[in-house]
Amino acid sequence: MKLFHIIITDDDADDQLIIRDAVKEFYRSHVHITTLNNGLELVEYLQKNPETTANAILLDINMPKMDGLEALSRIKNGKHKNIPIYMLSTLRTPERFDTSIKLGAKNFYTKPNDIKGYESVVKEIFEEAL
Repeated sequence: MKLFHIIITDDDADDQLIIRDAVKEFYRSHVHITTLNNGLELVEYLQKNPETTANAILLDINMPKMDGLEALSRIKNGKHKNIPIYMLSTLRTPERFDTSIKLGAKNFYTKPNDIKGYESVVKEIFEEAL
């Protein structure tokens, strides 16, 4: 089984932990996880690591410094435009969904309320990304 690299970008430490646990539950030890706290950190991380070949980015929308939509736009207009980006948000509106897809997101998920919900989202993402 190949090593899977996923980048989780979320300003909520609890959500980061739950997503990490869901990823580890599904993919066990064959995953490298990078965790970042906002869109600006994500954009800077990719700029500083031009050879990064992440298999997926999970990107929250509501974050300080740079929100997920701005980060998505910058990434999709740069060197890492081929990395699949999956948007996460507690609020799913048709406008947010449409904007995310138009900017290049692979998919949009409403943040689940529990670990089982996150495991379901992660499973779908891994199956799509592999």
